[in-house]
Formats: sequence, structure tokens, C-alpha cells
Amino acid sequence: MTVGRPRFHRLTVSRVEPLTDDSVAVTFCVPPDLLRGYTYFAGQHLTLRSEVDGQDLRRSYSICAPVSAYATGELRVAVKRLAGGVFSGWLHDHLRPGAELDVLTPLGHFGTQGGAATSGHHVAVAAGSGITPVLSILSTVLEQSPMSTATLLYGNQRGATVMFRDELSDLKDQYLQRFQLVHVLSREQQVAELLSGRLDPPRIGRLLDAFVPDDVAQWYLCGPHAMVTGARDLLSARGVPADRVHLELFYVEDVAPVRTPDEAVADSRAATVLVTLDGRTSEVAMRSRDESVLAATASQPRPVQLVPVAAPLPVPTAPGQPAPAPTVTTPPPTTTPPRPTMPPLVGPGDIVSVAGFMVNKSSAVPFGQMMTAADAAGLNLGGGAYRNPASQIALRRAHCGPTDYDIYDRPASQCSPPTARPGMSMHEQGLAIDFTCDGSLISSQTGVCWDWLATNAANYGFFNLPSEPWHWSVNGR
Repeated sequence: MTVGRPRFHRLTVSRVEPLTDDSVAVTFCVPPDLLRGYTYFAGQHLTLRSEVDGQDLRRSYSICAPVSAYATGELRVAVKRLAGGVFSGWLHDHLRPGAELDVLTPLGHFGTQGGAATSGHHVAVAAGSGITPVLSILSTVLEQSPMSTATLLYGNQRGATVMFRDELSDLKDQYLQRFQLVHVLSREQQVAELLSGRLDPPRIGRLLDAFVPDDVAQWYLCGPHAMVTGARDLLSARGVPADRVHLELFYVEDVAPVRTPDEAVADSRAATVLVTLDGRTSEVAMRSRDESVLAATASQPRPVQLVPVAAPLPVPTAPGQPAPAPTVTTPPPTTTPPRPTMPPLVGPGDIVSVAGFMVNKSSAVPFGQMMTAADAAGLNLGGGAYRNPASQIALRRAHCGPTDYDIYDRPASQCSPPTARPGMSMHEQGLAIDFTCDGSLISSQTGVCWDWLATNAANYGFFNLPSEPWHWSVNGR
């Protein structure tokens, strides 16, 4: 929303944050006298202007923060480095906090008319850097419309190239019952075939059938030309009214990027290999003939496990027989987190005892039914579920390092093994279980306990994190 005629103003860069190896988030500080002029709707973009190598260049980048974030007087955009991109390359290499840049007041009409949030179900299909305006739109909708729900189908090449993966995980945790997040990777094998491949119309159609309800209030499509137009045509064929479908094209992928001489030489030396580790197959780029496969693999960021969130399915019972009700008791009070600013994830009475496990009362009944069914099948399942904040902090200290940064701020993917930050673990909500079988941790995707859980747990609303065969939760995280 631009107040008055769009115009450039000189703004100061307050932060430049890496998102992936080839993308950064740039935050600008807006002075008080310009706050009104930079007020924006979710889905709008900023045009940046600078002189680069004697050229006056302008590029537009979508705002990637909810509308409420502007209360701090800051604007945040994301910039992906493009092959041969003069402006994006200059920004990645030279822009630092404290620098000043010419920024045009917000423009654009991507999203609902007037930028207003609406109730109902909102579905976004995004790929690559197309996530930037979608992140602003969905986070604003979920925040402003308490009765709204949302599904995001997000395509990328690999887990390591997912922009805003921590922010998206945080958004899912914040709106656990209202936001469904589905990651699709084209160059990294996932457990489900449906989630491995490009977001082309046939796959999008299957994803919609699997994850999206029939009644959708608004659709948002953002990314490469082929994906956006293919999805638009698919929705049209399914009878979706055109006024409910909002489009934003980020680039035309059929146009070959400009290659520099250095890149051409690098390509002549490089190779790509397939590496399978713990059951996951990924493409690893070899930067030169002198680099070993082990070194190239070790240099790759450990991919975050990407599993779709699905609603719990109906609990199966014998015909005419009611589902068995578990015994539920209230546990003693739990310890409080050491950081007083950390909001509690569960309140008094939220954690209850079911079949010897401390779980969230919201999942107590289906969990109890699952344990009853496992017992009837002759399985001896044990383990632990709820983890209090002090225990989560102790795990972070052991897995991530001893400093405050290690414990509270280091990304989970940089810990060994990956361990959620305090306040972000499903265990702290009583919504995840680490299972043992006959007293031993389920450490592989084999054996009678694993086979039974893999076949039956989803029927009760529990899903596995494939990199950890013992770990099952309500959203696979």
C-alpha cells in the first residue's frame, strides 16, 4: 500500500542474514518521518536502486515478513543470487549493515484485493524464491484471521536450498492445528514418492487430492513460469473461479542464465554424484576434480528432514465396538525454562499420563488407542514423550555446544545429532514419542516394532521422522 505517488528514499540496511548458500534476507530501517509511506500489504514488493559498475540498476524483491512486523519500523526482503545476475551478485558480495540504498515505496497487487486477510482455507503453491511473498501472505492471514487455515506446497531442489526453513518450521509450530506444510524436493529422495520430484501439474494434482480440502477460499501461485501457469491451468480445469487464484511470476526458467567464463571452467571440472546416507539419497556437487566425495559430502549443509503434515485419520475399531479409552492422570508440575522470556509451550493440565507415557492431552485418546492396539499385537513398546524445558536445554548443551548461542540460537541442523532449539521441540509440547522395542531404542527401519508402527501409526495421527526411526510425532518433526 503506497501512500501518495511512489518515490525512492535512502534507507539504511540494518541486517543482512544468510538464508541458504545463494540467498540472503536484507532488512532496512525506516525513519519515523517515512513510516507512513512504506506501509505495505502482504504480497507487495520493494524496488531497490543502486549504481553497479557504472550502471544505474533497479531490481524488485518481495517483502517477506507479516504486516505486523512493520510495527518495528523495519522492512525485510529476500534476494537470491542469480547466475549472471549483476545486481544480486553485487548485493551478496558487497551489501553490509550500515550501508544505504535507494528503496522505492511498496508496490504490487499479489494476494487478496486490498491486502485484507479473509477467513476460510488458503492454499499456496510456491517454488524456490517464490516463497518470499507467500511467507508474508500466509503469516499475515493466520495472524489476522483466527478462523483461517492454510496449506503450503513448497518445491525446492534439496533440503539445503529451502529458503526460510526455520521460519516456516516456527510458523507451523505456532499454528499447529491451522497450518499444513508440505515440502517437495526435486533432487533429493524422500520417503514418499509423491514428495520427490518437480511441482508439475500431475504432481500438484496428486498433492491437492492428498492434502487440500475441496473448499478453498484463496489460492496463491508463485515461482517459475512453467509451474505457475501449469498450476493455474490445473485449477481452471478443476473449476476454481479465476478471481480466487492469485499469480506472481518470478522468472522464466526456459531462458538460459548468462554464464561467466569462470563458471564455464568450473563446470568443466565439476561433477555431480548421488550419495545415499541413512536411507536418504541426495545430489552432491563436486567443485573440482581434486575434491573427494567425502569432502564434498561433508561440506553440504545437513538437510532438515522435510515431512508433510497430515491431519489425524479416523481411529480404526472393530465393527460395532467403541474405541478403548485410555487411563488419563495429571502429572506433577513441570520445571520452568531457565530463560524467563521463553514462553511456556504447555500449561497446567496439558500434559497427561497415558499407558506410561507423558503426552499432550490433545493427542491422549488416539495415542492410548494406538498403544492398546500395539499391546494386542503382542508388541512391547516403551520409551519417552514429554520433555521439560530443562531436559531440552541439557540435550542442546550435549548435542550443540556449551555457549548460550549453541544452546538457544544455533540452528538445529548444525547440531549432532540435529536437536530442536529450546521452545521449538515437539517433545516440549508432549506431541512426540521416542519409542523403544523390548527395552532397546528402535534404531533402524527394520523389525516387528518398526514394521507395525510404519503400517499403523498414521491411522492414529502419528508420523515418523525418517532420519530417526525411533521418533514419531503428530507432524513428522
